[in-house]
Amino acid sequence: MDNSNLKNTYSEAWRALLKKELKLEDLDTQTVILENGLQYNPYFDPGKVELESHIPNSMPALSIGHRFVDLPEQLINEYLKVLVQYDLQVFSVEYERKVDWKTLLEGIYPEMLFIDIRGNQACIESFIKFASDLENRTALQFAVPNAYLVEGAHVSLDYTKYSLEEQVQVLRQLKQDLNKIESSEFKICVNIDPHALNSLVFLNALHQIATGSGKNYIIECIRISEQFNESLETGLIQAGSVAVWASVAKVGHIYFNPIEGEDQKEYARLILNIQNLLALESKMNNSNYALQGAYVIEHLTKSLLDKA
Repeated sequence: MDNSNLKNTYSEAWRALLKKELKLEDLDTQTVILENGLQYNPYFDPGKVELESHIPNSMPALSIGHRFVDLPEQLINEYLKVLVQYDLQVFSVEYERKVDWKTLLEGIYPEMLFIDIRGNQACIESFIKFASDLENRTALQFAVPNAYLVEGAHVSLDYTKYSLEEQVQVLRQLKQDLNKIESSEFKICVNIDPHALNSLVFLNALHQIATGSGKNYIIECIRISEQFNESLETGLIQAGSVAVWASVAKVGHIYFNPIEGEDQKEYARLILNIQNLLALESKMNNSNYALQGAYVIEHLTKSLLDKA
């Protein structure tokens, strides 16, 4: 059966739709510009872009956690006691002071979780003191900023101080940092926004630089947004959307801010259900790297890496 006419008809219909929706006169010469300044041609044919993404097959399934910044230890403990019932695997805390870790983790088995610790030296040292008294100290999985050399800790390359528009600066800094760290394992922490195409390209570029180091790594994302406080439903829809494409991009951990109000624990519980549904139903981890071969992603990634 000759499908050439069908293919040509479909191609022309697609071109017509693109011209109408994007208000472009000439698809072969005009481009779409993203918020980060990158440009791409919205109509790609196979063969226009050289495929370059080569990501290792050992990436973990996405784990969703919550990010607690300077909240009372007792309040975080109440959160955690609810969340561990729904397969909580990771969480992040940030303090600029000494922390009462015994209260924060009372009734919790910390060796069953990955704890991402941010903050100043007092915060880090108080955790090390707490951890040294645990029987299963060697079973702890935790990360601290690269500035603090802590035995047994994962090295955290934290770029959350950069704004969402400073992707090129993050990539340049990552290249420099990878030449300095001696650890064979590290994690990269960045901010992301709900703009899927923008973030997918950025994450793809991070993967390519990190893979070139020859070391084991995890990409960790923080979704910072006050708009999640609008309502339980809005927050869950946005979180679900971000989690889906983060899973596609082989993100290891993603953290959401807790919402305020009476729905906060229900929101936290349902966020974890997104993680569990992705693990059970998306089958994304069955693929080595689903983004490989996506022409727009590959083209924009190369453009971003060229700038870095």
